[in-house]
Amino acid sequence: MSVKKILQPQAIEASAPCRIDSGGTWDIKALALPLQRIEPVTLNMALNLRTRVSLSPFRNGWVRVSSEGFPRGEEYPLDSVPFTSPFGLFFAAVSHFAFHGLQVHIRSDSPVRSALGGSSTALIALLKALSKLSVAAGMKKSS
Repeated sequence: MSVKKILQPQAIEASAPCRIDSGGTWDIKALALPLQRIEPVTLNMALNLRTRVSLSPFRNGWVRVSSEGFPRGEEYPLDSVPFTSPFGLFFAAVSHFAFHGLQVHIRSDSPVRSALGGSSTALIALLKALSKLSVAAGMKKSS
């Protein structure tokens, strides 16, 4: 579904808090398996730093993803978005909603590669923005 016209009057924005964890990396099997018997846990805390995502109009049939802190964005036709690129996670989210004609721009208060949950926080903000766009497109109610 082209969302270019929906986004032309005004971009859709959403944000999520960055996070810090203590005891992380348990999702990496090589680190987690030797300690499995002690049942390790991770404690996450939200920070007063936010990652923001804005959705704006772009060329029909195409999706563009860009992020501050990265040298260049990527753009592809919706039916050819790569899930293995540096922005693959975000292309996958847009692909799930089947939207095209939009640009996703990510900006964060936390530094790139700071281990403050940048990609997961950006994905959460993107999913919220896409949910708002679904409502604006008349597809579903926001929750």
